[in-house]
Amino acid sequence: MSFTAEASTTHLLFLGFGIVGLWRGWRDLRRALASTTWPHAEGEIVGSDVHVDGYHEDGEAQLRTVIRYRYDVGGQTYHGERVFFGDDLALRFAGPGKRRLAAYPIGTRVGVAYDPQQPRVAVLEPGGNVAAYLVCAVAAAVGLLGVIGLVA
Repeated sequence: MSFTAEASTTHLLFLGFGIVGLWRGWRDLRRALASTTWPHAEGEIVGSDVHVDGYHEDGEAQLRTVIRYRYDVGGQTYHGERVFFGDDLALRFAGPGKRRLAAYPIGTRVGVAYDPQQPRVAVLEPGGNVAAYLVCAVAAAVGLLGVIGLVA
């Protein structure tokens, strides 16, 4: 087995990003699945924006829709931005982002599912979804590429 220091560093980075991504993805997936049993509080949409999180190689912006809401639990006011677990990915702004903006206009009253142990952890759409599983799958693939590169 022969490899260069540059190659091994790259593979270690892939492995590291994969491990961290898988840890975050698994944590969020567990929360997504648990959120179906969380209590609900009444909330209100207080803001909706589109943020530029960077640019693709072709110059097109990576956009992320941010929906902000507030809700009260036990006399304390909290603010959240998570619509569903896995929604923090920046993508090309197309149908999903536009649909989210249309579904949550400012002033809309919404049900907010919140973690009873940590009420500041909340979500508008509880449960697992494709995005939550996709984050885990992509992170596992990145980590696996790192492992393969290190042992090859």
